Amino acid sequence: IEISNTIISCANKYFSLNLTSMHLYNIDGRYYLNRKTDNKKYHLVFLDAYTGFDIPEHLYTYESFKGIRNKMNDSGVLICNLVDDKNSANIPRIIATLKKVFTTVNGYIIHYDKSEEKFENIILYATPQELQPDIQQKIYDIYSEENKIITSLVKAEIEPITNIFLNQPQELITDNFNQLNWYRLKIIRSLMKNRNKVLYHLS
Repeated sequence: IEISNTIISCANKYFSLNLTSMHLYNIDGRYYLNRKTDNKKYHLVFLDAYTGFDIPEHLYTYESFKGIRNKMNDSGVLICNLVDDKNSANIPRIIATLKKVFTTVNGYIIHYDKSEEKFENIILYATPQELQPDIQQKIYDIYSEENKIITSLVKAEIEPITNIFLNQPQELITDNFNQLNWYRLKIIRSLMKNRNKVLYHLS
């Protein structure tokens, strides 16, 4: 599912997107979730949506996650790829909202070796299944092993979010009460401030 025709064109041109082996919906994600005519169930849903620096906040609400759950098999998995300030309140709120819909919620935070950089890559996964701790540990081990080359090249470390975010009580994100924009605005301002410093040093 992709709302932008430009992204689809770029995927075709630069990443050899093969539309003969998939069905691509050129619509907004929430519109697709609200469709009553499509009864397909999916094993894997990957949520990696951005609008520039920002994430589409309507895709991270309780109502949106309920819609995603309704499109999944009972053994399905939702994976969310996020970039955020490691001290932001966004990630705990997203996790708290996911936990209202899914039985198991976990993930990893990737720490990069940048002393002044606060932004981290966070991978979350959620499933209706109850995954025992040993299974979750195996998932972490596999993820760490498969990303060993990349993390060594960029001097990054992978840490389970259980050490940081998982048990922090937070308000839910809903269609009627969505705080993501406000917190993301603070992050964008910080990004632009750092960007201006780089431009100044280059000039």
